[in-house]
Amino acid sequence: STGCNRWFGAAQLSDTRLTIDSVGTTRMACAEVQMATERNFLAVLPRAARYRIENDHTLVVMDSAGAVIARFARER
Repeated sequence: STGCNRWFGAAQLSDTRLTIDSVGTTRMACAEVQMATERNFLAVLPRAARYRIENDHTLVVMDSAGAVIARFARER
């Protein structure tokens, strides 16, 4: 979930490389703050090029230059 809509896409993993493409979403309208967060989240996905797992619960996504573009932590 993006916080508003459900999203889907294709992901490929190879060693530490990550590719996310063919991303789509449902089309529900939400409050503007949620929609802005969703737009930012979806804009990051095509830039994903590498990843690492930290502390067994955090996915760190990086672009092709190695800059961190997103962090996702598993809820406990």
